[in-house]
Amino acid sequence: MSRDALKSLFNQSSVDIEHFPPIERDYKYDNGAQLTLGDLHGNALKLLYTLVRHGVLTQVSPEDYANFVRLYNKNTDDLSAADLRWFNHFIIKAKVNPNGTLRLIGDDLADRGANDYFTLKILQKLFNRTNVEILISNHTLEFVHAYERANPYISPNLMFGQAASMERMNILIQKGLLRRQEIDALFAHQYLPNLKLLSYTLDETNNRLAIFSHAPIGIESVQYIAQKLGVTYKDNTMVELAQTIENINTVFTNEYVNKKRVHTLFADGDNLAGPENADPKVAPFTHLIWNRNHSVNRPENYKGYKLKFIHGHDYRETTLAHRIYNLDNHLGKGTPRGPYHVHFTHEKQLRTRAFAQHTQEDQAPELIEENANFLSKALGTLKDIFVAPSRHPVITTLIATAVVGLSAFALAASVSTMAASSLIMAFTSAGLIKLRNNLAKNAQIEYTPQNIARHSQQVQRAFHQGQEAAKGWVPYAKTFSLMDLTSWRNQTAFKAGMEHEMERLKMH
Repeated sequence: MSRDALKSLFNQSSVDIEHFPPIERDYKYDNGAQLTLGDLHGNALKLLYTLVRHGVLTQVSPEDYANFVRLYNKNTDDLSAADLRWFNHFIIKAKVNPNGTLRLIGDDLADRGANDYFTLKILQKLFNRTNVEILISNHTLEFVHAYERANPYISPNLMFGQAASMERMNILIQKGLLRRQEIDALFAHQYLPNLKLLSYTLDETNNRLAIFSHAPIGIESVQYIAQKLGVTYKDNTMVELAQTIENINTVFTNEYVNKKRVHTLFADGDNLAGPENADPKVAPFTHLIWNRNHSVNRPENYKGYKLKFIHGHDYRETTLAHRIYNLDNHLGKGTPRGPYHVHFTHEKQLRTRAFAQHTQEDQAPELIEENANFLSKALGTLKDIFVAPSRHPVITTLIATAVVGLSAFALAASVSTMAASSLIMAFTSAGLIKLRNNLAKNAQIEYTPQNIARHSQQVQRAFHQGQEAAKGWVPYAKTFSLMDLTSWRNQTAFKAGMEHEMERLKMH
């Protein structure tokens, strides 16, 4: 293992991502670290390996890691609902270190890996818990195309298994193990807000700006992209250039990501004989994700400050210390073994969000989302009660206990009874109140799994407001015998019990 002269490129000649990684101390994700991963190749195991190794994800045991390796290598046709439930519990139990920025150089989706569902759910764990940046890439663009055009998650452009991870996820949708609405919601509300065209970091000590892109680009490409987007280009100082990149990403998000127009930017390469040779001035967006021409202009000294360029996409270019860093390699690209390197610094950005350490209670939204399908059925049958809860105080209380019982079922496999009851009562009231109030404002709201998942974020925001109120429901919950966690681990038994109590109340 070694660092280069700038102590920013971490190398290891060979690793095996199927083995639990050593935990880094010198390269730990903490104190504002900037950790940049090379091409992921659609490999969720490669992502998990890096996250655990550098301390982005903690409380992942070697046993659980080994179980995920087995799950990851399982044939798609053999995956079951039980497998996906285990995986979601595994992700819920992990903790996120908030003290840094994680950057993916691209090819995280729609590539040669096992299944994009695994990657999306791991990333979902990170979103809103730590800073995450994902650079647009040629493979991920295939996923964006399918989402924006509401097409099946199948690539018409990348053949011979080059988009297998997305297409295997599509198989799970076709089998009914996943819902298309769930994937679309996760991608739209969690993934896309973190998608960037370019990124940067500032090294004030050495008066140096780092430019991150998926494919290798020259300094002129930033200007051509800015011009196409109507962004004023300034680069007289490194702060001006950093602000230009910030403005590029703002326009990209507001005008293209949020309006489902990302795919239109890359139409600039539709008539090209080969996208790898796209002219950066004529087709700057295609050039950004496809270029393999290493002769682009990447000066080290520029207008009184220094530049360095970090990219992936083409493993053939040699890293040149101080100026060019290539993070692409074959690790995870059909083989679990290969060279490992990441870019690691404590450089800064103009704007960085701060995140607090999440506690056990913050798992509530994930638990609700995981059980969204079942919860949507239960709440859908009681829709009129939520619209006018004051007319049905007893039944409203029953609904509260029903949600408690469902949550107990979700927690029973991974949390002790004492911890579970405390957590359940803490978030149930907040979720119930938010769901009820939303429906009261608009009687047309349907308790679909997608809506339940969306409301799970409101549970998180309302957690502290509902914590005290929830404690008052404990006696009622016990009255309906739904708080016994050992009795309600079975979903069928829970549903039957809830229906029995509903019928009993109707008789009175």
